[in-house]
Amino acid sequence: MQRNFPFMMLLISITVLIGYQAQGEPLELPANSVSKGKIIYEQACKWCHGGSGAGDGPAGFFTGPYSSPRARDFTVGNFRFRSTPTGEFPTDQDLVRVITKGIPGYMPSFAGLPRQAVYDVIGYLKTFIPDIVEGDLPLPMTIENLSIPPTPDSIQKGREAYFKFTCQECHGIGGRGIERVAKADQLLDSSSLPITPTDLTNRFAFKNGWSARDIVRTLMTGLDGSPMPSFANELQSRIADAWHLANFIRSWSSDP
Repeated sequence: MQRNFPFMMLLISITVLIGYQAQGEPLELPANSVSKGKIIYEQACKWCHGGSGAGDGPAGFFTGPYSSPRARDFTVGNFRFRSTPTGEFPTDQDLVRVITKGIPGYMPSFAGLPRQAVYDVIGYLKTFIPDIVEGDLPLPMTIENLSIPPTPDSIQKGREAYFKFTCQECHGIGGRGIERVAKADQLLDSSSLPITPTDLTNRFAFKNGWSARDIVRTLMTGLDGSPMPSFANELQSRIADAWHLANFIRSWSSDP
């Protein structure tokens, strides 16, 4: 095993680099991909997202009758779960991630779909998105993968960052998102629907993923269409603070 260690490290490094490079690469779709995607969309997606992609399908209202979130309206070109900077379209790989993983509590995972079928659906839903340029290449943000261990020191630094960046104004001092503090009782999404801050003490409430990497990505990109802003300007030069903050947030709901 020891003789193979350098080779294994090289293999892992190559895999990481390939995975990182693939994040910005658009899908290569065959000529009939959009028509195939339309068939799948109408069978599995339109009941929530609507026939025109406006989020007005017959089941869409019931995901959030009087509050956010509701089924995504693709026609406004506003996507929350991205690896790209705020205000930009997601990469194709971002869309693959959401479709295959789903959104806890709101959208089921479609991991059972063949991968090409997922690609075809993405090709079709792009036809709903305004101002998208064929061949345009959204690029993911460059986020340094520090993967800082959740030591007591890191968690304490994360706690300091939590209050430094005033996270408690929305999520509360205890992170539950229900405290009636400052902005928590008047938050609205881009459709003027009331929205409750995420309960950071419940790992299953993290719609964009609960891993430290997922949380750092959310902090850097923000969740467009929601009150959650991007902290890229504050954290880009202090990326370690983002990882400490992720460790602190995860400490609220980590496994015993």
